[in-house]
Amino acid sequence: MTSLTATLVKSVEVTEEACAVVWSATGKIKWCRKSESFRHFIPSCPLTSDTLAGRLFEGGAERELAGEVFASSWIENEDLDRHAKVWEESIILPNYDAVLTILTI
Repeated sequence: MTSLTATLVKSVEVTEEACAVVWSATGKIKWCRKSESFRHFIPSCPLTSDTLAGRLFEGGAERELAGEVFASSWIENEDLDRHAKVWEESIILPNYDAVLTILTI
């Protein structure tokens, strides 16, 4: 048996899809692991309510959120189309004051 985090990290290591796993704690991105085909930079910065992960940190009844968000909410790239979107799936881990996210292009 493995943890959800370990499983997601291993998944992005072996997939051909452009995706990344992001660990955020206390409302800030702490680290990420990217698949080989995910060629974008995810900065370590505070999350905003533009991300589903940021909304989970704000509280509420939801433990998980999934949907499209603007790529610029996660990715730092001056050449990024301002309308570009990524698929975000986030789950809050309250015992760690953390959110685990997988981003897929």
